[in-house]
Amino acid sequence: MKSLLLRAGLCCLLFAQLPAHAAPTTGRAAVEASATATTLITDAATLEAELGRKLKWRERMALKALNKRLKKAERKAAQTDVVMRPVTSSAAIVGMISGIVSIFFAGILLGAVGVIFSLIALSNIRKSGGTLKGNGLAITGLICGLVGIVGAFLIISMGLV
Repeated sequence: MKSLLLRAGLCCLLFAQLPAHAAPTTGRAAVEASATATTLITDAATLEAELGRKLKWRERMALKALNKRLKKAERKAAQTDVVMRPVTSSAAIVGMISGIVSIFFAGILLGAVGVIFSLIALSNIRKSGGTLKGNGLAITGLICGLVGIVGAFLIISMGLV
């Protein structure tokens, strides 16, 4: 905690002596200034030129610490920008399993569950924009569920039950 306060104090010392045109404003001008000119001077030579004097030792150390934290934040941001792999839809998995099982057991009940979950999964996959996968699983569950329902009705209608 103490080191964090020390760093914050050094950064304040570093930027406290900026010229008046670089000082933060309030109200609408502050919003416009933050939207247009949000540049942070991280180079010692540029900062010295802006201030019109040499940087003190403390200010150089604060600038070095600031640069180190910025690089660390950039590395962390680059690591999190990794392309996320799409996740398999759980509704597609449930639809496929219940559809396949409906061919052999409880055709009407499990077939209906397979068809419903497969249709939900297909809808969710289309709406996800690439974050969900499992289109083939959902189609398999849909077809197997329909086959299970039709097979169950055929067995019932022929009187084999």
